[in-house]
Amino acid sequence: NDELLLEFNRESLLEVCGMENPVLVFVYGTLRRFQSNSHLLDDAVLVASQCWTRGQLFDSSYGYPYMVQSDGGRVYGELYQIDSSQLKKDRKSVV
Repeated sequence: NDELLLEFNRESLLEVCGMENPVLVFVYGTLRRFQSNSHLLDDAVLVASQCWTRGQLFDSSYGYPYMVQSDGGRVYGELYQIDSSQLKKDRKSVV
């Protein structure tokens, strides 16, 4: 079985990184390390540099892809841990 189950709880994330409201975020494309928008995750903690989730990528016709969860494929990316306040900030920066 090539699936890895990562299980975290709020207390363990707070203890490890000192974040008050830790959130796990899966990223792909330009948000990955060394890509054009990776600076948006400078304050994030990299949990897994090579991971995947079930889904498919589609062309948005706005110059970037979007992902839809699906059993029909895999999307490869990275898993980060960020504070929920950082997530709100990053959403505004990307959109």
